Amino acid sequence: VTGGSVVLPLFFIALFCAALSSLIAMVELSTRVLIDVGISRSAAVRFVGLAGIVCGLPAATSIAVFENQDWVWGIGLMLSGLFVSIAVTRYGRDQFRRDLINAATGATKLGPAFGWLVSIGIPIQFAVMFGWWMYQSVVVFDPENWFNPVRMNNLGTCLVQWGIALGLLWLFNDRLATASQREMIEER
Repeated sequence: VTGGSVVLPLFFIALFCAALSSLIAMVELSTRVLIDVGISRSAAVRFVGLAGIVCGLPAATSIAVFENQDWVWGIGLMLSGLFVSIAVTRYGRDQFRRDLINAATGATKLGPAFGWLVSIGIPIQFAVMFGWWMYQSVVVFDPENWFNPVRMNNLGTCLVQWGIALGLLWLFNDRLATASQREMIEER
């Protein structure tokens, strides 16, 4: 008997647990946003669950859709990191570190290097990685159709899908921000 017959099921059980814990966190975050807007928790959980199934069904039934979504949103994580860096910098990197990270008692305290890493290091990393990806996408992967939004893995499909997501977030931003602030005031 080799070790693989023991390790293989353990690996997939661990993979399942990691996926499940990530799913719980994503459902809870989306639910919390809807609760902030004024929807009841039970309705919000049902809505988020149903939306997750409906939105995930195309990727679950088509490997082409799955590959496209993996491509678009995997690269989109770089944009997410840049947006977090910008938000922390606008909030005030030292104030963010002091008020939101180092405020926990007993936790390891971050020093001033954190601010430099967030406001300078992350944007530099973004520029290098994103620039490299754009070059690869335009010159190597699909030079003739790099801007065609219906192609599988190119710059055009990313820009269209990111644009739709950012447009929806921008459209609902004021309403979500107002609802969140109203709830914070009510909690005080």
